[in-house]
Amino acid sequence: MVYSRILPVRKRLEMIEQVSKALRALNEHGQIYRRAEARALYAEGLTMAELASVFQVSRQRMAMLLREPAEVSTRA
Repeated sequence: MVYSRILPVRKRLEMIEQVSKALRALNEHGQIYRRAEARALYAEGLTMAELASVFQVSRQRMAMLLREPAEVSTRA
């Protein structure tokens, strides 16, 4: 079935834009959450190697995450 018969192209493009905005926001806030959680777990005694394993990043990347400000904006 042709989608344009169900929903006009303009509406489909608007939906794509809304989904894209939501994904950008989720990504930005997800990164803030990951940094905050990494700091909390590190403060509770988990090692950088343990955190790197859980977060599936290198130890070097985990060190960077722990050093970055809590609310670094990912907007360009």
